[in-house]
Amino acid sequence: MPVQAIPLALISSLYPLGLAAIVLLAETPQPRPRVGVFLIGALTCTLTVGFVVVFVLHDAGIGQSSQGSDQYWLRLVSGVAFMVAAVVLARRLPKPHTGPSRVSRAADEGGLFAIFVVGIALYLPSPTYLAALEEVGSTKMSPAAAAVWVVGAIGLWLFIDGLLGLLS
Repeated sequence: MPVQAIPLALISSLYPLGLAAIVLLAETPQPRPRVGVFLIGALTCTLTVGFVVVFVLHDAGIGQSSQGSDQYWLRLVSGVAFMVAAVVLARRLPKPHTGPSRVSRAADEGGLFAIFVVGIALYLPSPTYLAALEEVGSTKMSPAAAAVWVVGAIGLWLFIDGLLGLLS
């Protein structure tokens, strides 16, 4: 059982940018529908990525053989990819900000569809979420059990972020 996925799921639920967006949406007129639609967008993204990653890892048989070299190569390649992405993002020149950000405009002026899209965009998977999915996908459990673990990890995230959004 991928018990190591539980702390990783808890850590990934404390995503500062997503929590800031929830707090921003909670301060708008009619906050509950906006926060709800935002969380539905985030849930759509995380569930889709979660199922794809877990079932691709499970179907590839990574971590299920006696040799762990496949799993370590996957970790190495994904780590290098994240490092390259970090260097590319760090070297970009920042754009000058003349007004409110796109997220602020979507929260204040945008409709529910815009808030849904922002929820999808902000909750693209983090490295800790991908690590939790890797823990689930590399076990010898059935696909149904893996799906339950994905839904459980996302349930932890949704509970924490949704509770913070409703309390703010």
